[in-house]
Amino acid sequence: MTDDAPDPLTGLLTPDELDRYLTGQVTAEDGIRLSALSAEHPWFADQLQAIRIAVAEDAHWSGILSTPEAWAQLRQRVQLSSAPHATTHATANGATQERSSSRAHLSAAHSRRWATVAGAAASIAVALLLMIGIRSGTGRSGAHVQEYRTAAGQRSTIHLADGSTVVLGPATSLRVSSRHVDLTGQAYFIVAARQDRPFVVRTTNAVIRVLGTRFFIRRYSEDHFSRVAVEEGRVAIGVRHDGAAPPPRTVISANMVGEVSDSGVTVDTGVGMRAYTEWTHGVLVFQRVTLRDVVAELGRAYGAAIEVPDTTLAGERMRLDVSTTQQSLPNVLDLIGEAIGAHYTKRGETFVLSPGRAKGHLAPGHATPSPSPQPEKEYGR
Repeated sequence: MTDDAPDPLTGLLTPDELDRYLTGQVTAEDGIRLSALSAEHPWFADQLQAIRIAVAEDAHWSGILSTPEAWAQLRQRVQLSSAPHATTHATANGATQERSSSRAHLSAAHSRRWATVAGAAASIAVALLLMIGIRSGTGRSGAHVQEYRTAAGQRSTIHLADGSTVVLGPATSLRVSSRHVDLTGQAYFIVAARQDRPFVVRTTNAVIRVLGTRFFIRRYSEDHFSRVAVEEGRVAIGVRHDGAAPPPRTVISANMVGEVSDSGVTVDTGVGMRAYTEWTHGVLVFQRVTLRDVVAELGRAYGAAIEVPDTTLAGERMRLDVSTTQQSLPNVLDLIGEAIGAHYTKRGETFVLSPGRAKGHLAPGHATPSPSPQPEKEYGR
């Protein structure tokens, strides 16, 4: 594609619209328009996603994307096709479906990684476009405010305007105003370092202040405390107060977990991070967690209703790894039942786990009950 050829994206969007999308400033109207364009033009989501990733990986492009010269350089790097042409692919029922063969082709040094991105770009981009711009406005200080949400069974990666990245867990909402965010649910943060401007996260009862680090925060509405796990760097945590309050003073670093309740902060050291990071790759890790909390997490991850009416069964603790991208929910519940002597039934759309094995047994899976219950804080509660 030559530098003077028309850009396939700017033919549909203005440079300002593209700039707002790439810098995380999409309005509600933008979100609707981007979603409609993705549905109308099968190649659009792929190419928009490829450019977004290029910009996220190289801060050089930030702030100059509205100039023709910058777009020409970016097109050359990503090597976008200017004239996508349609090919047909057979669907499961034998019908044919039109799909664009236009892809973002990268230099040899990046081709393998970007081939994977391009293959999933359409579904990822459409989901992102539908989520971005749910609500956009101005905060009390005059700063731009953006809200992001995921439903049960969804997770999403968001690139903020300051270069930070946030992975949202299922049933999570995030409200962003510059480097101040409010979180309900769970999220994994990779914060871009800014010595002059700390990054601040607030839950309903906690304040977390960082300069640049990787960490996890969880506080769903039903949780009894906010949990903060640090994978890299240091963060300061404290109890949130309405109105003026001193900055958080409890500092935790790598492999430490802080729990913030209304009465104060407790800290655990030498904690493994798998349970707090693997979910970003589609793997839920439970380590001596009660079945009550396991099914709550599975319900959010799979977007399903799961009940355990028997309180004794609900209190069973277990160790369990679940790949939500490779294992179906019925398969996971079968493995749990095999491990703890239980079975599930369906009542309408609700899965119900009850004591006692069902007729016939599966081969032992990867779910194993904990040897003996010991006093221990419950996962996320």
